[in-house]
Amino acid sequence: MKDLDREKTIELLNKIMEFELAGVVRYTHYSLMVTGPNRIPIVQFFQAQANESLLHAQQVGEILTGLEGHPSLKIAPLEESYEHSLHTILTESLNHEKKHSNSIKIY
Repeated sequence: MKDLDREKTIELLNKIMEFELAGVVRYTHYSLMVTGPNRIPIVQFFQAQANESLLHAQQVGEILTGLEGHPSLKIAPLEESYEHSLHTILTESLNHEKKHSNSIKIY
């Protein structure tokens, strides 16, 4: 911890937090948009993803607070096609996760 760049670490953690909070919104939205005969298990899947994103945001927030940082109130940009087929929803979800992992650079 002696060599930790606190400012860069706080910046990185806030970026992670913003993506996780966007995930809460995204996956909650998806859980409400799913229709069709197999709706229930897919809704449950997206609700679980939203809960996991919230847990991750809370964990990151605790680390930020421990570093005397200020947890961000922002969320990462939310892109939506306004098409709600299961294929489109899953594709948007995958793109969100890829963008999240590609945007986090470890210093």
